[in-house]
Amino acid sequence: MNSIFASSSAFGVASPFGGSSVFGTDGTCSCHGIVDASRNLVSARVSQTRLASEAILAPRSRGDAIPWEGNAASLFRQRLNQCAVDARLVEHNAQTVLSLCWGA
Repeated sequence: MNSIFASSSAFGVASPFGGSSVFGTDGTCSCHGIVDASRNLVSARVSQTRLASEAILAPRSRGDAIPWEGNAASLFRQRLNQCAVDARLVEHNAQTVLSLCWGA
């Protein structure tokens, strides 16, 4: 019988649960190791999210420097600003998830 925990994760890496049992070969619970591995995975993804958020801010500042006026320019800058706001919100939410992983 296959366990749902034996499949790969949504992040494209092997599941930290490995097999159908949480007990190691010596009979001890491996839950603490699984939790640590999961925290490390979330931490890595939060770091990547932070880098992606920073990358979104660069076009915003460059867009503000373009000598361009009118309705199209205003809409363009408004959309870039909204992307930056959304990116910061995703970054904040990712940081919140990381805090929850550490029990904060």
